[in-house]
Amino acid sequence: MGDPCAKEPLFSALGDLDGSVRLAAAEALAILGEPKWNEIIKGDYEDFARLGKSKDPRFIAPFIRALCKNDGHERLIVAKALANLGESQWFDIIKGNKKDIVRMGQTNDIRVIEVLTYLLDYEDEWADRKNAALSILKIAKTNPEINVIDIKLYNELQDMHEDYKYGSSSDCNEQSHEDNSLGIDIDKYTRKE
Repeated sequence: MGDPCAKEPLFSALGDLDGSVRLAAAEALAILGEPKWNEIIKGDYEDFARLGKSKDPRFIAPFIRALCKNDGHERLIVAKALANLGESQWFDIIKGNKKDIVRMGQTNDIRVIEVLTYLLDYEDEWADRKNAALSILKIAKTNPEINVIDIKLYNELQDMHEDYKYGSSSDCNEQSHEDNSLGIDIDKYTRKE
């Protein structure tokens, strides 16, 4: 029942970061003849654990995107769900702490670019954004055959953040100013040796 092409984006939405999106996707899939997802999806972060038990490989890509969750406990749940889907390396990489960003970048797995870009845009801590940027650059250098850094991302790496407070969240000493760069020589990271 229902068009299989209509179902694919709904399966992807079952792995969305937003619980209400997951619930809506489950309801839509039930209408299209797949009511089991309504039983699995509750709109809480345990949805990932329940979906991982399904062993359905369609959830791998949305789960990798879900690794950008701010809550370390939630990232651990997603990593365990990925392990249940045959992606056991994530359970070794994700520990639920701030170093998860660095470890994701060390994988050289091109699939984490979207996660790192999200963290680059939305992470509050300057040091974590810098780690995300360095991880993206490392992946770009390791995968020169793939255009990892487009002009938009290149510009984001050049003009990164705005500080509103004095403190340890960046290398800045001035209040209420904008930094034009992270001090990263992007070309150094993308040049072939």
